[in-house]
Amino acid sequence: MVFRHPTARALAVPRLTSCQLLERWARSEPNRPALVWGPTEQVTTYGQLWDTSGRVARALQELGLEKGDRVVFLSPTCPQVPVAFYGVLRAGGVAVPLSPLSRLPEVQRCLLDTGAQMVLASKEWVSQLREAGVASSPRYVLSLDELEEASEPWQQPEPVALDPEHDLACILYSSGTTGLPKGAALTHRNVVADLMAGRAVGFITERSRYVHFLPLCHCAGLLALLNAGVCLGACQVLVPRFDAPEVLRLMEAHRVRELFAVPPALRELVEAAERTGFAYRGLRFLNTAALPLDAELARRAEEVFGCPATEHIGMTETAGPMNIAVPPMKVKRGSVGPPVPGLDQRVVDPETGRDLEAGGVGELLVRGPMVTVGYWNNPQANQEAFTDGWFRTGDLVRFDEDGYLWWVDRRKEMIKYKGYSIAPAELEEVLRQHPAVREACVVPRPDPELGEVPKAFVVRRAPVSPEELLRFVEERVAPYKRVREVEFVDELPKSAVGKILRRVLAERERARVGG
Repeated sequence: MVFRHPTARALAVPRLTSCQLLERWARSEPNRPALVWGPTEQVTTYGQLWDTSGRVARALQELGLEKGDRVVFLSPTCPQVPVAFYGVLRAGGVAVPLSPLSRLPEVQRCLLDTGAQMVLASKEWVSQLREAGVASSPRYVLSLDELEEASEPWQQPEPVALDPEHDLACILYSSGTTGLPKGAALTHRNVVADLMAGRAVGFITERSRYVHFLPLCHCAGLLALLNAGVCLGACQVLVPRFDAPEVLRLMEAHRVRELFAVPPALRELVEAAERTGFAYRGLRFLNTAALPLDAELARRAEEVFGCPATEHIGMTETAGPMNIAVPPMKVKRGSVGPPVPGLDQRVVDPETGRDLEAGGVGELLVRGPMVTVGYWNNPQANQEAFTDGWFRTGDLVRFDEDGYLWWVDRRKEMIKYKGYSIAPAELEEVLRQHPAVREACVVPRPDPELGEVPKAFVVRRAPVSPEELLRFVEERVAPYKRVREVEFVDELPKSAVGKILRRVLAERERARVGG
């Protein structure tokens, strides 16, 4: 059985790139506010964003950037990031955003995997890359300030002919559930299809106005909010980091109409609003993703903000949201809603592949114009992910009789920490590099405030303390990925063929903490 959006109308996806959608607004309403930099209230109009990104694109072309070249981004949110992002796309490049919290080995792995020709980064990252000698691998490692200076003499870029259906817009690294992070390759059509689907259901529209505090290195921040907002004519207030009182202040000052957050951030906002008596009531809805929204937090949020609390489910591999229900659609507490227009979904028995009807719990498969064309440089992952044109999400779900999706279990073995995705295999690889570690298995430990945190079960080959292993991992991965607990065991549970049964340990840990 194939589940679709209730209207069952075909999704009209224009044969355009995100930059062409930006250009439409820049030509028709050049003075329309596109971005506001929260700390200074500096406004960037659509006309200004088009002009400055054009100069950046030309500067990149003068530096030798060619169509299809990969460009790695390594910077926290700042006003230069959106300009550089659209500059790269207009020059025909492929954006590869990485978390600025990454460690050097993680960045080096990505540079090797993508064969990136250029890195655009914060001053801190530029210094680190140059000191490590990484600058000799890509042709250029530039700070965003240096790029801004290099763009000043130029005007519009040389035209680049892009095929939205086949040319890539970005490669987003999604932490693998059973392996190392994989780069989801997204075409311009993938990106535009998902934002048009979101517009069709009222997720983001030309009247949208919101404070944007999600990291621009992730799909949700870069595509679902930043790019969708720019392409659809919205106004978004960017902030360098999440700070609950400041976000509340900006929400009221800018009369925002939507609130997008992960549940841990929403909890901080609710608590701050309750303490201060926050009285603004202009929201159409608030929406969360990445982690389930518990009923009590949803109730408090609705009371504080005076609007419906909604959820959606999305994936890097679908360029953003897959299932949404926002007003005026019916919102069901605990459900993430029906599929977005244009996205077909099936639920199959994970063991047999047999299609299940409404009410049956199985693995979610998706197909549509927003689904990735595949993982970059990873044919094995592509073979495992696609079945007869359907992408296997790994999520266990069920649909009700109205075609609303209900999430049942964690996507494969991924650890979800405050909305971040953490691959257990990546942490296990780091642990095995320690000479005292013979075997390691990392599982999610439920945490009521953070969602989940990584816990490691370790079989030792030599004496070592938990604290030493915790420090060892912390020095080699981004802070949010660090292992929070180490438990030593004599052996790890394994299958008949010797595969470590992570599921057994995960279930044991959930039972132990009552998760």
